[in-house]
Amino acid sequence: MALTIVLLVTSLGVSFGQQRITLEEALQLAEKNNPGLQAESYRTDQARASVTGMSEPLRPVVYFESDQSNADIYNRQLKVWGINYTLQFPTVYGAYKGIQGQKVKMQQYSFDLTKRRLEKEVTSAWYSIVYLQNLQAVYSMIDSLYSELSVMVARKNEVGEATALENISTRAKKSEATNELNKVREDLQEARVLMESLIGIEGPLLIDSTRLEKYSAPFQEAETHPLLSYYEEGMELSSAMSTLEKQRRLPDFQLGYFQSITSGPDVSLYHGFQVGIALPFTMGYQRARLMSSRIQGDIIRSEKENASLMLSQRYSKARSDLRKYEKVLTYYETEGEQLSEELIRTARISYTGGEIDLIRYINLLNDALRLRIDYLETLNQYNQALIELQYLTL
Repeated sequence: MALTIVLLVTSLGVSFGQQRITLEEALQLAEKNNPGLQAESYRTDQARASVTGMSEPLRPVVYFESDQSNADIYNRQLKVWGINYTLQFPTVYGAYKGIQGQKVKMQQYSFDLTKRRLEKEVTSAWYSIVYLQNLQAVYSMIDSLYSELSVMVARKNEVGEATALENISTRAKKSEATNELNKVREDLQEARVLMESLIGIEGPLLIDSTRLEKYSAPFQEAETHPLLSYYEEGMELSSAMSTLEKQRRLPDFQLGYFQSITSGPDVSLYHGFQVGIALPFTMGYQRARLMSSRIQGDIIRSEKENASLMLSQRYSKARSDLRKYEKVLTYYETEGEQLSEELIRTARISYTGGEIDLIRYINLLNDALRLRIDYLETLNQYNQALIELQYLTL
């Protein structure tokens, strides 16, 4: 049976106007409002819009030529108007379009990975806030308890019924509890600010949960992680770039059309065309670009292997942590709550009956409440380990 910590509105310091959100709502708000994810979405749209199949637009050359030495058979000067342009080998355009398609795929994976990291951060922050709210409730209870004891011991000390040690001990415990409570409040405020920045909400918010539950989600296997698919697409892009460099070794075609018009009263019009081939002579330049694209492929392949190794290590560690925390939680859920309640009940009866002194009573209360705090800390660690296993980001 899990330990239940009921949070009172007053203990949380909730004020009117705070926004209550569930985890699902937080994830939806983050997807809609987070500027980092929006930027990745724009980059994806930009990549799709760039798919044209051409590295640069065709630039036809329109020209006019007038030369006194250029005349027809009647010795009439010719004025020439013409247009010509250069076409790359047809397969170059297909290779370039293939590169653009691979860039779109990589950008889509980049968007998915960014969204994945954001969902992990939001989920982790959400459960951290629930944990801190529960922890705040426990420390509020402890602080109130020691405040009452301090007042009681101070009164007894005035009439000589309490020792100086008992008076100092209760005051020290009260001060310790107050300091811990203030620390938890500050941590909770920082966690809320982080959540607000992730989901794009200004102003105070309240997580719509008063009990820290066990998180449940499927594991992400390291071998099928989308980051590895991203690197695979990167290797495909490198291969496509190598193909493009090979295609660029092929000749370009030059086409032209012109009209020659005679001057004078009797105008004659002549037509003509030009056809040519542009051969690449800078083979060293092409070899260097081809070698560069191949090296880029080797770099991406090594990065993929490194990412696969790191993902496997993180997966193994998270699984190990999860098993460790699960064992501890099993103890708390089967024995811890009962033991904590029994300690508090027995300590109260024993102290009231005079069987133990105040110092012993305080120590027993401390042990019982420490069980509740340890349970919350372990449950939070369990949830964070499972969130890591679900999203498994580097």
